[in-house]
Amino acid sequence: MSRELIENKDTLRNIPLFSELSIAQLRNISSFSKLKSFTKHERIFNEDDFYLGFYILLKGSVKVFKISSRGKESVVHIVRPLTTFADIPLFEGGNYPVSAEALEECLTLFIPKEKFLEFIFKEPKISLKMLAGF
Repeated sequence: MSRELIENKDTLRNIPLFSELSIAQLRNISSFSKLKSFTKHERIFNEDDFYLGFYILLKGSVKVFKISSRGKESVVHIVRPLTTFADIPLFEGGNYPVSAEALEECLTLFIPKEKFLEFIFKEPKISLKMLAGF
């Protein structure tokens, strides 16, 4: 990932979760993160898929929803830019508890679970800084 992405006012620095981190820490996160784009109506993940990591929406909008046993869709929320989603299983464990679909063309930053946990376990003070950003 490029340095411009880290320093761009609309990216990592302005995401509440990361707002208290240093440039060096942001660079570290960006080194293991991946930009992923999705087309309109493309499924990002499905409920009960194996949990791989969480996302930050950079552009577009995403519908987070559940499907009932009767097949009825229930929208949990709409994700807007500079918001994290699918971050709850990061600490709770388990699979994705919901599904997510792009409502329009979207650009996301995907942060893999294992690498991110490794990052915060190496420097526990970082997790406190991140909580301060919420």
